Amino acid sequence: MGILSALGFLTFGTPGLVILLVGVIWSVRYTSAASLSGLLIGSGATVLALVTWAAARCAAANQSGPGFVSSCTAPDSSPLITLAVVAVAAGLATGFLTIGRRRSRPSLGHKTAT
Repeated sequence: MGILSALGFLTFGTPGLVILLVGVIWSVRYTSAASLSGLLIGSGATVLALVTWAAARCAAANQSGPGFVSSCTAPDSSPLITLAVVAVAAGLATGFLTIGRRRSRPSLGHKTAT
């Protein structure tokens, strides 16, 4: 869901956020921190990968030779990169907190020493 959210946002702009909202509503409705974690990590990592790929393609297009000059100037993507890094960090934190909570409570089949 995270990858779809990021691709929807980057492809369709603001209307693409509907996919992200569906994922967030799903995660909140079923109170699944693991799905929220995956949504944050997937969307952040996808945005990071696509922005990095676009910058690399733009840098590769800067060439010149006898009789031709090709140039590309990448737009400032630091706000997108910052939000993507924050999303990945929040997703990792949510995932580790979820794992910690699961390990701290005993399961029904687990016998504790008395």
